[in-house]
Amino acid sequence: MHVRSAIRQYVAGLMEGITPGKVYGRVHPETPEAMPGISVSVGDESGSSAGAPNGCTSRAVRVTIASYLEGVDVDDALDTMRVLVEQVVFSDVRCGGVALGIGYGGTKIVSSASGSVAFTRLEQQFVVVYRTKDGEPEYGI
Repeated sequence: MHVRSAIRQYVAGLMEGITPGKVYGRVHPETPEAMPGISVSVGDESGSSAGAPNGCTSRAVRVTIASYLEGVDVDDALDTMRVLVEQVVFSDVRCGGVALGIGYGGTKIVSSASGSVAFTRLEQQFVVVYRTKDGEPEYGI
């Protein structure tokens, strides 16, 4: 399993403590039954051999945790969710041992009143740093 997959699965498992049974992958159902809910995805990645041991690459991958709340006037609930997600993510900055560390990458809020349900999406981004041997991206070191 690629380290990116291990990181995504680990973070998704952590989010189960916030919205049990309502943690999704990249695509979150926009239905009342799926809210409140969370989606976890892994996005862009950068890498560099600078500062890494010989034959290794340090990598930084962006993990997005999107919280979905029904309604568009949910500021207090968003603030609560923001705190919960950040506390849970930073409770284990090593992601179960596969990462070197985690940093905060920013937040974006989007509301939508179109479709069958009005909802607000809170996207929190974190940058997870890990290291692999050159040519072996499935194994973190």
